[in-house]
Amino acid sequence: MQSSNVRILIVERNPRMRDFLRREFAKRSFMVEGASCGTELFAKLDCGIATHILILDVNTSEASGRELLQQVVTRYPHIPVILHTYLHDLSEDPALSQVAAMVEKNGNPDNLTHMVATVFEELYPDLFENELSEGGHV
Repeated sequence: MQSSNVRILIVERNPRMRDFLRREFAKRSFMVEGASCGTELFAKLDCGIATHILILDVNTSEASGRELLQQVVTRYPHIPVILHTYLHDLSEDPALSQVAAMVEKNGNPDNLTHMVATVFEELYPDLFENELSEGGHV
């Protein structure tokens, strides 16, 4: 399967950051959708289109980060979540044990894109088998 068939959902309240991340992942041929809040997030997850990875900044305007993260991991345990946030916002939250990875926000997308590639290789090795064997990159 090609990476263009892989859907990443980015939840980020800042529209500039959301668009920046969307462009970074689109350059890598991912299908990328964005959501600015929990309401948009759940509407996109409930639409029936498969989401392979959720990149989540829990600092949204609608709910506390802890509540949003707990709702996501409870309602959609099959979707790997990568937290992309200021990690001190969630220190010692029990839901942290249910996320696939955490990446501290720092303005540079390299750590996040590398972590997404790592999670994909670990959880979905068959998705990129042909692409990686042909010298492509995620």
